[in-house]
Amino acid sequence: LLPDWPDTPPTTAAVEQRVRDADQAYHADQYAVLLSEVPGMLSDAIHLAEADGGEHAWRLRAAAHVVAAGCLLQLRHHDLAYQATMAALDASQRASDQVMAAMAISRMTWLLIRQGRIADADRLAVITADGIEPRLRNLDLERISHWGWLLLSAAAAAARDSRPDDAREILDAVGAGAARMGVHQAPGLLHMTTMFGPAVVAMRRAEVEMVAGNAPGALKIRDRVDEAGAALGHAFATSRENPEWRRGESAFQAQLAAQWQEYLNFSNNLQRQTIEERWASTDAIN
Repeated sequence: LLPDWPDTPPTTAAVEQRVRDADQAYHADQYAVLLSEVPGMLSDAIHLAEADGGEHAWRLRAAAHVVAAGCLLQLRHHDLAYQATMAALDASQRASDQVMAAMAISRMTWLLIRQGRIADADRLAVITADGIEPRLRNLDLERISHWGWLLLSAAAAAARDSRPDDAREILDAVGAGAARMGVHQAPGLLHMTTMFGPAVVAMRRAEVEMVAGNAPGALKIRDRVDEAGAALGHAFATSRENPEWRRGESAFQAQLAAQWQEYLNFSNNLQRQTIEERWASTDAIN
């Protein structure tokens, strides 16, 4: 539920900061902050785009929908995540921003994976990556980043489709792009753009080995990723797919479970509040 718009639209700087704050909360697993930020962020981004009409305003709106889609995926609200992703694609088109559209499609691939549509996710990621494949000699860091994320999604889909060799081959190609970036960091509005690099590719390698049942190999890669400072939450969250991994990481899993339960409590409260408000609205109409 979005709050009512004020008479004066928000400034571009204010909307950009709200998007960055929500995105930061998403990547830091700060679910309470994220859930409190998303409604206002979406409202401001939509208001600005409708009032301003410029490409940058529509780009901010696309980014807001990308963040919202990620939040909804975590909440397992797949229908709403799909709507948010389609809204992000529409806003990206209005912004003439092919790279932001690629980010939205990255969200869509994970939605398809969550729904068990592995082949569709693989095909969508590969086709989109082919469409934005960068010329590495030009070192377009933002394009390399989103091309890389799409192929990381394709590798994840291949691994879950019992094709670990295909996943490794894809990761070798992505690794070449990440290595080309070196120590440089891609510019971008969202953290997903700036965090792409060799450490993220190594993290996905660990995930592929884990899904393939190669827990010792995954743990060896994990040690190298940890030293590189990459976020390990995503790889560990996938560990539920492999019992051997779980036994070796029981302490970490206990910590993760406690944090996840706190997030679920916020999710349940949000759903309960939404249902109550809808019933109240229905009663008022009747």
